[in-house]
Amino acid sequence: MSELPLDLGIIRQYKSAPPLRRAVSSQGSASPPEAERPGSRANEPRRKATLTSGQTPDEEAFEHPFYGYDVELAFGDGFHSDFPAFGLGGHMNRWINMTHLIVFSVVICGFPCLAQTPPTNLQVDVHNYVLYNYDTFDTSQFGTNSTATSVPMKTYNYHISVGDIVAVGGKRAKGTLLCTHTMFVLSPTAIVGSMKAIADTSRAMMDDCSLEILTDGGVPVGTIFIHGLFGGAPPPGAPGSSARSNLIITGGTGAFLGARGQAGQTGPWTPRLASVTEDPANRRVNGGGTESIVLQLFPR
Repeated sequence: MSELPLDLGIIRQYKSAPPLRRAVSSQGSASPPEAERPGSRANEPRRKATLTSGQTPDEEAFEHPFYGYDVELAFGDGFHSDFPAFGLGGHMNRWINMTHLIVFSVVICGFPCLAQTPPTNLQVDVHNYVLYNYDTFDTSQFGTNSTATSVPMKTYNYHISVGDIVAVGGKRAKGTLLCTHTMFVLSPTAIVGSMKAIADTSRAMMDDCSLEILTDGGVPVGTIFIHGLFGGAPPPGAPGSSARSNLIITGGTGAFLGARGQAGQTGPWTPRLASVTEDPANRRVNGGGTESIVLQLFPR
């Protein structure tokens, strides 16, 4: 006597006479009776199985014809289900084998998830970092001032920033950080006149950035693209070294083709705040600040 999975109870079977049914094909002609087909089980006694929760059922049960079996399902807790049971014998063995095959397939397919390579944390350090503030939309003034400028950041404003990559993962490197920013400061404690927007979260800007990385010798390696929310707390699961911002890695090229993950910042964020009227060719001469970006890269 076997026990069904899902703790449906014990199967009890008894014989009953099977009716002969004649099927009609799609062309309208009647197919041979089931008893006349090779390998048919129609002439075998019909068995009837009653499934219970292990106790004598006192509820009204129902019959379900399935592969020549009348199945009566009754559960001691009053719950009735239209569940196809195969009865004991060959059908039950095939059903058990099929169940084993499905479980085995699920387990095998799940192994890659269990053996997933952990993410790689990578810090990119940037110097000569300048954030140019669109303090004027008179394009004739863009980049005309050769001297250093200083313009405060304001909510609703747009910015473009650029800096030199000097290290990746603690090793000397070259490259460029290039970002566009839309500043819109969010705060749960914003008040009138603070130039902040009331919100449940604390953020400062929307960022779109590229990190184009070269070796220390100037050989291109690849580019990583990031997007998201600047400022505020890092997201759950971020690397411990990530101090702020909620950014995603949207992709990459070269060695970083197909890159995915999340990003944030660590250490001081001290760009020099300049005007778009300043000539960007003098960025290194006029000087800038620093930024360190923490990348959490997942394997492709």
